[in-house]
Amino acid sequence: MKKQGRLMISFAMVVIIVIFSVINTKNVAVSFGFKEYQWPLIFIILGSAIFGALIVILTSYSSLWRKGKEVKSLKKEVKSYQNNFQTELEKNLEQTKKDLEEQLEQKEQEIRVLREQLLDHNNQDSPVE
Repeated sequence: MKKQGRLMISFAMVVIIVIFSVINTKNVAVSFGFKEYQWPLIFIILGSAIFGALIVILTSYSSLWRKGKEVKSLKKEVKSYQNNFQTELEKNLEQTKKDLEEQLEQKEQEIRVLREQLLDHNNQDSPVE
C-alpha cells in the first residue's frame, strides 16, 4: 500500500512539473559565473527536476547501501550467537547426561546392596533343616 501511495504522489509531481514546464517556454538568462546563456525556461525546470531526482536517488542509494551492510553484519552476528548457543547447549546436554548416568549408577548400586541385604535377611529368617 505504501508503494502505491508513493507511486501516485511521484506521478502527480511529474505531471505538475511537466505542465508547469510546458506553460513556461520563455527564454531566460542562466549565469554560471563566468558565462551567461539564454535557454528556454522549460529546459531549466526539467533539468532542475532531473538533477534533484538524481540527488535523491544517490542519497537514498547510499543510505540503503549502509543499511544493507549493517544487515549483513547483524546476520553474521546472529549466526555466531546461534553457533555459540548450539555449542553451549550440546555441552550442557552432555554434562547433564553424564550426571544422570552417574546418578543412575549410584541408584543401581544402592538397589544391589538393598537386594543383598534383603536376601541375607530372608536367609537368616528361614529355618534351617
